[in-house]
Amino acid sequence: MNVREAINFGLNKLNFEDIRENKRKKQMNVNPIHVSMVEHVWMEFTTLLVFVQACTMEGVVKAYCDMTGSSGGWTLIARFSNADGKNWMRDDAYWWYDILSSQGSPTSASTNSDMISEAFWKVKGSEIKITRNDDSSHSALLRTYTNCFGGKTFRGYMSSYGKFSYRNVWSNNRCLDSCPVYYGGSYQFTVGFTQAHCSSNIQGSYRIGFWCQWSHGDGSVLMFGGGGSGCSRADHGIGITENNYGGFEEWEDSGEIDFGDEANNHNSPTTSYALNLWIR
Repeated sequence: MNVREAINFGLNKLNFEDIRENKRKKQMNVNPIHVSMVEHVWMEFTTLLVFVQACTMEGVVKAYCDMTGSSGGWTLIARFSNADGKNWMRDDAYWWYDILSSQGSPTSASTNSDMISEAFWKVKGSEIKITRNDDSSHSALLRTYTNCFGGKTFRGYMSSYGKFSYRNVWSNNRCLDSCPVYYGGSYQFTVGFTQAHCSSNIQGSYRIGFWCQWSHGDGSVLMFGGGGSGCSRADHGIGITENNYGGFEEWEDSGEIDFGDEANNHNSPTTSYALNLWIR
């Protein structure tokens, strides 16, 4: 069950007065399975954004959800910021593979700091989108649309290609997978998207690539647009490295940042905003 289904199911069974009463008295005269499905819902009617503790197959997740419009149902699962430590670029790739507790501010979409939600490894979905933390409308800079994730969690999808911690090279002159995308919002003015309309050796335009690397150049965990000799190699997108081989440990050439157009240490990364990652 995904978050949107959990919300709809719960709201059909509970009303807000029931929920408030449960909070006041810790008692509820309804089937307790419905309580675990949606334990607490708070809705701000001006934006129709929902905070929810939604039941998944693996337990209860406290997450931030965007339920606006017909394209709603998105769950915020991660944020990438260059304004703090390199949590996403640790040599052990701990946040990508192993961490089992939320870090940062999982119920905020506007904070400019790294974040990972339990939804990263618990909430299943078919598509992802990327937004900016300084955009309160959560307009997709990039969105997949062809059942890219096939009902997997984000971690489940990414780890299915292997565990690439330390010097484990993730690919060689290719992306391990890719999906077509739509672009939107302010993507043309957002770092990481300079090759959005470029096509070259390892990937074409209007695509997102996963675990990408090119030549003795560099790599990215998530590459936006084209990659290769004609598209500024492979270090543009999220989780980018100047290491000559795709990997988290810098052992030959250096420079790595959470997101950007170039991982070179001589370039100052953008710190004024962060990128949010959502699934549905």
